[in-house]
Amino acid sequence: MQITFMTGSQFRDISKSMPNISKSHFLRIYIVVFILLFSFQPLVMGGQEGLKHYYLRYDVKSSKHKIANSNLVMVPAKNEFRAVKFELITLSGVIFLTPGESKNSIIQSAKEHALKTILEQKGLKSVKTKDMDTVVSYEGAIITPINIVEKKYDKREQSFYFDATFDFCPIAFPDQWESLGFQHRVKKAFQGFFSLFR
Repeated sequence: MQITFMTGSQFRDISKSMPNISKSHFLRIYIVVFILLFSFQPLVMGGQEGLKHYYLRYDVKSSKHKIANSNLVMVPAKNEFRAVKFELITLSGVIFLTPGESKNSIIQSAKEHALKTILEQKGLKSVKTKDMDTVVSYEGAIITPINIVEKKYDKREQSFYFDATFDFCPIAFPDQWESLGFQHRVKKAFQGFFSLFR
């Protein structure tokens, strides 16, 4: 085997004769690689077997500096592209019960309490004010199931202590919605294209 060594000037002459990759070509290659990588990823909040995705919104209305009412909305959201990074949440809580409340009702109340708590702590927060009324909204998304583990049930105090575990993601800030929507459409188009070859 013969090994040939080149001087610095010879190497420079060869490198000059090699074609240069322009910035536009590099950008095109980068975009293609980016799209291909994302096309093989599941859609954001896509259909994973046995799991369900929900959009959450918790509105708290205050009137004259006092809480007037609140409302928790939870709707299916399979393709909610504004939720991009889920994390496993475990939080502790306590709810107070009414006498004779059923076990199913207790578990449901614990789930609602856990969702309201995580939305207030980590959800996307927005505020709307009109006259003396203020509505604070918290938005996020979850992947069910929501697991509730009983820690303590105090009959004397009529209280239920629990741990809740589930996957949660806050809704992205509005200035990211356009780019996230574009990525979502591109991934959906490419997944549809590649599904033709399956």
